[in-house]
Amino acid sequence: LEIMPGAEDGSTPALEGLCHVSELHIERVRNCEGFVGSMNTETLEVKFLGINAKGQVQLSRRQAMEEKGIGGGRGGGQRIGGGNQRR
Repeated sequence: LEIMPGAEDGSTPALEGLCHVSELHIERVRNCEGFVGSMNTETLEVKFLGINAKGQVQLSRRQAMEEKGIGGGRGGGQRIGGGNQRR
């Protein structure tokens, strides 16, 4: 992910951030690339969680959704994103 703080006029340098698979959606995501690709957008609204010990920016789309009341919270165990599943 690239974070574009402030206006998108290029006056502020972009930062790189991490959004762990568990922070992409309220429900379980099995395939990150498939999930993000299915959204048909180049931007995601995320919440800034902090900076880890390696100096990496940590982000959460799940927490941003919960704060806006989207998705109704965790639970249900539904799996999103498909992917290769072994049974």
